[in-house]
Amino acid sequence: MAKWLDAKVVNKTEWNDHLFSLRLSCLNFPTFKAGQFTKVGIEQEDGKMLSRPYSLVNSPTDNELEIIAVPVEDGLLSPKLHNLNVGDELKVMAPATGFLVLDEVPKSRDLWLIA
Repeated sequence: MAKWLDAKVVNKTEWNDHLFSLRLSCLNFPTFKAGQFTKVGIEQEDGKMLSRPYSLVNSPTDNELEIIAVPVEDGLLSPKLHNLNVGDELKVMAPATGFLVLDEVPKSRDLWLIA
């Protein structure tokens, strides 16, 4: 069953004016597979969780989680995430989910990956 876990920002990188990443410490986050995602959220004053899905861009063997985001000007969550600093707290949903993983690629002779 999915549940919210406490997380803390341990590093923030501003890649440019329109791209940033947050590295998060989240104790007891379960093992995940490369290609999966999770929800990241900030609890509002009314107790509701404002959240969106974000891909995990770190290795599953890392002790911390990392997401990359674009601060959408009129977005509800991304500007709040962009304003976070090292030490600020937020929530991460566990476990990670998603089927964009190698286990889901059908066995075949060729695999084309186009970006």
